Amino acid sequence: MACVNAVSKFIYDTLLALESSNYNLSMFLDLSKAFDTINHNLLCKKWCHYGIHGVALEWFRSYLIERKQYVYYKCVDSKLFPVTCAVPQGSVLGPLLFILYSNDLPGSLRCTTCILFADDILIYVFGKILRNYKNSLIKILHH
Repeated sequence: MACVNAVSKFIYDTLLALESSNYNLSMFLDLSKAFDTINHNLLCKKWCHYGIHGVALEWFRSYLIERKQYVYYKCVDSKLFPVTCAVPQGSVLGPLLFILYSNDLPGSLRCTTCILFADDILIYVFGKILRNYKNSLIKILHH
C-alpha cells in the first residue's frame, strides 16, 4: 500500500469512528533494523507456503543460508562470523524478502486493522469499550 493510501485509510477510518462516538486505539510501530531481524528458517517456510519449491527455493536458501560477515577496519580483518538472520541490505531482493516475511501479519490479527508500509506498522481498533481493545493490543505486543 502506498504511503498516501495508508494515511488516507487511517484518517478515513478514524473519522468514521469519531462520527459513531467510538474510541480509537492505535499502535504505531517502527521496526528498528527490520531487515536484520528476519529469521532464515521462518522465511524459507513462508516461501514454501507461497508456492516456492524445488530449484527456486534452493536458490533463495543458498542466497541466505551459511553467509558469513566480517569487519575490515584500519587494514585489519575481524574473524568471520556466521549470519544467522537478516537479509542483505542494499540489495534489490532485500525489500522484497522483508515484504514476503511480514506480509501475513494483517491476516493473523483478529478484530484489528493493520496497515503495513515498508518497515512501519500501524495497528488500530475502534469500539465503544476501550478496555477490551486495550487488552487485545497489549496481547499483540507480547507475541
